[in-house]
Amino acid sequence: LQDREPTRQEMDAFLTAMRTLIAKAEARLRQAPDEPDLLLFLGMAWGSKAMIDGIWGNYFSAYEAIKRTKSYFDACLLHQPTRYDAYYGLGLYDYTLSRIAWYYRPFVHLALPPGDRERGLRELTVASERGTATRMLAKLALLQTYTGIEKDFEKALPLADELLRRFPSNPELYFRAALVYSELERFPEALEVGRRISANLELGRYHFTREMLPRYFQLMGKIYMDRGDYPTALSFFRKTIEQPAPRYAWVTAWAWTRTGMIHDLLGERAGAQQSYRMALAVETDGIAKKLARYYLNEPYRKETARQP
Repeated sequence: LQDREPTRQEMDAFLTAMRTLIAKAEARLRQAPDEPDLLLFLGMAWGSKAMIDGIWGNYFSAYEAIKRTKSYFDACLLHQPTRYDAYYGLGLYDYTLSRIAWYYRPFVHLALPPGDRERGLRELTVASERGTATRMLAKLALLQTYTGIEKDFEKALPLADELLRRFPSNPELYFRAALVYSELERFPEALEVGRRISANLELGRYHFTREMLPRYFQLMGKIYMDRGDYPTALSFFRKTIEQPAPRYAWVTAWAWTRTGMIHDLLGERAGAQQSYRMALAVETDGIAKKLARYYLNEPYRKETARQP
């Protein structure tokens, strides 16, 4: 893990290396077209290429790579139905395509087989339980999905527990686990994970860096807000705002939005509106600003909008 985004140069170098590997693997595949290992590798390789092409806006290349990805995973299972690792890629494909906005779907479905949300979750679950090479990747994808889009924290809980136990040097898993505990109102466990994050930040252990401090403060504010301890929550949100980090601008937006929500709950509408305006001024995108825009006009009255 690294606590920064890869540069364009690094991503381009990765794409170049991936093209070389793909060419070699496809040359071998012509000699052994039914080899499941090669088919699985090519599905994973084309999937990685599709993701990077999509990030850089190379949409035609991404479209071609997505087609190749699905075809190789389908072929892998056709030749070896028990190669459960292939379900990881198919699960990502089905779930991701099922999330495409309705007005894009007719165009996407003209070029690609349609996705399916339920099937995608089933495929990811199969890979997480029976896969070999992709088992942990599938568990991580499910954890991200259940804590993000699905908001199914009961299903996320065993995944968060297992992954944090197995990979104690991954900061993202600490934040995910604390979120799950807080959403399930298991506050002692949430605060214990927060304590572990604080200790790791203090010692600079594993991959924890000081740049993560605002994210930690925002997390603690959220836990205390969920718990109903608004003064403590506000103090943590203030710390978040006072120590902004460019990489975590979305954290600052959340701190302002949640500050506004607390002011609304306390009947302090003017303070709430000012906080929502500050959230909207943060240079970032995401759910925090969408909620701030909504609550700027419609006061927040009950805790129904829990987000990471």
